[in-house]
Amino acid sequence: MPTATAPSSSQTEAPKKRSAVQPDEIIAHLRILASFHKLKLDVQARSPHNPTGLWTAFLGYAVEKFASWITNVVDKEDDTIDELAEEDFPTLDVAMVWHAYILNPLEYHNDCQKSHTGLMRIKAFPIKRLADVIDTLGLEPRFPVPAFGTRGVRIGPQFSLDLVAAVKRQASFVAQVAAVGWTQRPRGIQETASGCIDKYHAFLKKLWENPNHLAVPTLEIDLAWHTHQLNIEQYRKDSMMLFGRILQHDDDIPSPELNKAFKRNSYDWQQNLFHMDYSSGSICTGFRPVSISVPGTPNSAKRPNSLVSSRVRFSEPTCLR
Repeated sequence: MPTATAPSSSQTEAPKKRSAVQPDEIIAHLRILASFHKLKLDVQARSPHNPTGLWTAFLGYAVEKFASWITNVVDKEDDTIDELAEEDFPTLDVAMVWHAYILNPLEYHNDCQKSHTGLMRIKAFPIKRLADVIDTLGLEPRFPVPAFGTRGVRIGPQFSLDLVAAVKRQASFVAQVAAVGWTQRPRGIQETASGCIDKYHAFLKKLWENPNHLAVPTLEIDLAWHTHQLNIEQYRKDSMMLFGRILQHDDDIPSPELNKAFKRNSYDWQQNLFHMDYSSGSICTGFRPVSISVPGTPNSAKRPNSLVSSRVRFSEPTCLR
């Protein structure tokens, strides 16, 4: 006669919630952003009469170096390796380009599938490891690159977006972060990072409930959102589980549209959702849902019944407790 075995406690125990981002990841990310901001100021200081022109030329060369780093370092890694060895870390300017590229997750995913199989293997931008050595990266590459200013250098059609423009947009965000002092590791930065995560979780909940609305994050939400995106593979999985698509980060929306959406978001946040101020007024980027086919996951993937699902569990924001 068949018997039934009672499930073990490990089988009946509810899955533990996890946060999309950890405070120490945000703090490490801020240290990296501080280095990017300093690099821009240092470059522009070399040409006081034309700082913008020099910065643009510098970024163009950084993109060429990034393409060379992919070819000469990343693509030559063992196929089984899913994270970079420290000796293969990019130079500071190349890391800045890579960082901006990842923050366009739809283009990054599609490009990696088509052209950058080496990058596809790397599961995450090494935030904490890179932050530990960020001051030693420098600009001198350990891999072959074309000479600066070489005419006719072509990086090919391997990037589906203008990476120079992408870095410039990110530099504007970094300047906002620096302006509020977060890159200086002020007292209470741990609490600030935790607050960013709480608001980001609430923001994700709002997106899940209103997937077709333009949602505009505040500075603190955007910082947590960027940090989540840098965990490349996990961000893709979380997005597909929650929304059935990769959650696109659109940082090129016209200001009038952003301002209108931000006012609507602020009103909904305070009056209908969480009964608290949305922010002190910082406006960053926007979200637009964009469908994408991911191998093994249909476009029509159903969203879970709750932000907290059995597969991926985000911590409930403290403002909702």
